[in-house]
Amino acid sequence: MNPFVFDIWLHVGREGRCFSYQDGNNLDIDLGDVVTVRLKGQLMQGLVVKKMKKNITSTHQALNNFSLNNVETLVQKAVIKKEWREWLEEIALDLYVSDFQMLKPTPRKRLRPSHFKRS
Repeated sequence: MNPFVFDIWLHVGREGRCFSYQDGNNLDIDLGDVVTVRLKGQLMQGLVVKKMKKNITSTHQALNNFSLNNVETLVQKAVIKKEWREWLEEIALDLYVSDFQMLKPTPRKRLRPSHFKRS
């Protein structure tokens, strides 16, 4: 079994949320990969945003007290390359926003007919 715990960013809620999973199926996942996981029984695709060694995380988060779900499938390797990820983290820090807000598109305002001016 893979000795790492992965935080997967899922499109849940307004900005998305991270959930921890393990690579029990030995899919060789890494940061920036798109994977499929189960959340409350439902299959969802998410982005691997953090990788931690199990023995380090268990002391901080008491991961030994419960079992982690496995990542189901690897959809695509390295969707976000290391250089881009580091750049996004740097920009997010400068803008005082989360890394996730840098990845999530900004919703567009819905234009109403009153927004258009007649010439």
